[in-house]
Amino acid sequence: MRTRYKKLKDYGLTTDEENALKDRCKNLDARDIEILHETALSSAPGIEDCICESIIEHTGYRTLYKKKMIPVNEEDFYAYRRKTLAMLYERLKLYGRWKY
Repeated sequence: MRTRYKKLKDYGLTTDEENALKDRCKNLDARDIEILHETALSSAPGIEDCICESIIEHTGYRTLYKKKMIPVNEEDFYAYRRKTLAMLYERLKLYGRWKY
């Protein structure tokens, strides 16, 4: 399946894990933000800053697009965002930082 069409459940996250991850992203500490930046860089190079801002500040594509040019369309942006979130979940578990 192409990345564009994948949802978080396609990456193996349950609905409960998805909700817990979204709650966790509301209160990331400095180390988690660092992990998020590393993850975004590896999953969405070139738009990693926009992806991180979207996740940390809960900002949508259209709001970000008004502030800065994003070199991908809205559909691709959200696909990269979901991929980044799925990878973040895996990395937080790998580093022992997943507490839910």
